[in-house]
Amino acid sequence: MDREHLQNFLEENIPLFNRAGFKILEFDSRTVRVSGKLKENKNPHNTVFGGSISVILLIAAWSKVLELMEQNNLKSSIVISSQNIKYLKPVKGDFSGVALTPETGLVETFLNQFNSQGKGTLTVEASLFQNGSNIVCATFEGIFYIKNTDPL
Repeated sequence: MDREHLQNFLEENIPLFNRAGFKILEFDSRTVRVSGKLKENKNPHNTVFGGSISVILLIAAWSKVLELMEQNNLKSSIVISSQNIKYLKPVKGDFSGVALTPETGLVETFLNQFNSQGKGTLTVEASLFQNGSNIVCATFEGIFYIKNTDPL
């Protein structure tokens, strides 16, 4: 799957993705970057709504898990098991959620578990930035449950 296919998949399967006006800017072996606009996601304080921050970070992290599974040619079902978000600074403009590939050791441990048990969990972190700034405005840590869907 490439960036355009991921964009289309999310638009077709997650109605909130469209309503929020999110766009996949980057989708590769290192980074997933999802963008959003203040106009579609603002609250009464004229800052980005906390729910939009949560959703964009979840989408970035989920998409990173999807990329890892595809990179390893593994068919799977991916769901969020738990998440923790810290809102550090108000976001007063357009924004991006960025998820990076977890450390190699964590990915290897997960892949060993998945390959031996047909399921596993993986923790993925993501950060939110206001466009034009390198200051982190929110952080996300999600634990994803991934199950093998390949027929035996």
